[in-house]
Amino acid sequence: MKVTVTVITGLAILLGAVPAKAAPTATASRVLTACADKKGALRLAKRCMKGERKLRLLALPGEAGPQGASGAPGATGSPGQQGATGPTGSTGETGQTGASGPTGPAGPAGSPDSAADVLTKLKTVDGTGSELDADTLDGLNPSDITGTAGAGLLRTGSAFSADFGTGAGKVTQGNDPRLSDSRTPTGAAGGHLTGTYPNPTIDPAANVSVATLTATGLISTTGLIKSGSGTGTTGTQPGSGVVIRPLRSTTATVGNVVATSPFGRLERDGTSGGLRFVNTSFYNVVCTGLRGDGTFLSAIISDPNNLTPATTALVADSVNFRKLDCLIGDPFGGGADSGTHVSLERYSANAAMSGFLISVTNQ
Repeated sequence: MKVTVTVITGLAILLGAVPAKAAPTATASRVLTACADKKGALRLAKRCMKGERKLRLLALPGEAGPQGASGAPGATGSPGQQGATGPTGSTGETGQTGASGPTGPAGPAGSPDSAADVLTKLKTVDGTGSELDADTLDGLNPSDITGTAGAGLLRTGSAFSADFGTGAGKVTQGNDPRLSDSRTPTGAAGGHLTGTYPNPTIDPAANVSVATLTATGLISTTGLIKSGSGTGTTGTQPGSGVVIRPLRSTTATVGNVVATSPFGRLERDGTSGGLRFVNTSFYNVVCTGLRGDGTFLSAIISDPNNLTPATTALVADSVNFRKLDCLIGDPFGGGADSGTHVSLERYSANAAMSGFLISVTNQ
């Protein structure tokens, strides 16, 4: 029998007839009933007409056709449940100031009293001595009370406190280490000192007056020393000072100077115990002493008119002195001409001499 295949949209019609009692296969999507006429035309129907043959067809899904046009939107569904609150976003910009609201109702009327009336009433309660009408408070003007804190002060409200620190305009605390630490002084020296710190010197022009000076060590000076006021004796006293120092001469070389004076030099003559005097002006030299055997000795040389330098023997080595005191000077000159006093001692036949001298000549 000839069967004509009719294509039905969405189905692929399988050729051939299927027995009525045949079960559909697992891959069939749908079992259709069709009727075929004598010419082989096929039509879908549940019942066939007389002369038509009843067929059972397996319909398989065909390939998907092109997507059709979107249908009209369906009705909006009911709202779902509200989700959890998200984090707070950043603050937005401040909006513009809104318009002013309407004026509120007027308040109750104030006191009819003037400032003077109020003051009078306060005085009635507080007394006339209350100083409520004073221009100052404890002697301070309002500007003094409300002014800013000055240097070294801090102000919090009406309370003031010290502004501690190390800079300018600051207050130093009592435990500040700068009050007790050791620091090298600087700047120019004054008073009896001259020069600059840290190494000033005593000003030579400063007449330092000290009532009592106690020294526990050596006092050394390269200049002259003046002691005493020079009063209590008749005549004009010398104004210069003197040198007081130890004396030591250990070699007998001729010309070695033992002491000097304004008039000349006391020198060694080349022998163990001999001394000579070399004058530079008129002079007067007076010596007294003891010999090695204990007998007294004296030596005097003087020439008040001789201005020519000369060398004169003073004490010979043969005298063998053990102690010798010599005063070299000019009795008439005074002042700086008062001379030099030398005191020496030695062993017999020994060249070493020692002692001390007092002189107006720095040496």
